[in-house]
Amino acid sequence: SSLSHLKRFPIDTIKIDRSFVADLLVDKDDGAIVAAVIALAGALNIGVVAEGVETEAQRARLLEMGCCSYQGFLFSRAVPIAEFMTMLNDSKSESEKSEDGIFTLSLPLPEPAAKKAKPTPITKPKKRSKKAKK
Repeated sequence: SSLSHLKRFPIDTIKIDRSFVADLLVDKDDGAIVAAVIALAGALNIGVVAEGVETEAQRARLLEMGCCSYQGFLFSRAVPIAEFMTMLNDSKSESEKSEDGIFTLSLPLPEPAAKKAKPTPITKPKKRSKKAKK
């Protein structure tokens, strides 16, 4: 089973497929699957990122469910690397740098979520250690 890979490989992030995000707001089964993936990632202490986020309503719902990392057209269409680097450099003026040199980019959040959520630091993912098999 695909889930066995979560134990066997040093996985640090689970990605929620865009097919579940697309109908998240109207299909209760998609909502249940997304909630389960977020809960599983939390239980395993690994990150979760939702792909295919195209609307603010999707992003807000994902945030309510506990997912704080997103990819999708809501933020930007695919761009060439040079354009991306320009966008990243421009965003540094809107970011904060901690004492350890980690940049935190802050996205504007809706009022209720802004009180609960904290910016996610941009760091290199930590590798999970493999557990010794008995």
